Amino acid sequence: ELAGRSIEVADLVALYVRLGADLMPNFDPRRSTTNDVVRQAVVPLSRVDRGGVAYVTLLGKPTPPAECMVTHTWSNLFVD
Repeated sequence: ELAGRSIEVADLVALYVRLGADLMPNFDPRRSTTNDVVRQAVVPLSRVDRGGVAYVTLLGKPTPPAECMVTHTWSNLFVD
């Protein structure tokens, strides 16, 4: 299931634009790590009832197969 998930760049940019505004008001692109953004913005946003779902599931649209893979390190700055 995990390998079949993808997110459009536009949806990722839309999430980024919300950081520091209605999501994670303390977001600082010079200091906030991927771990910070996931724990303080994505996880709370993707809570459903007593559990949670993948953020892309919340978008409610079909996800085409990924054309490329982008990886991350939890300690990197989110903007990297």
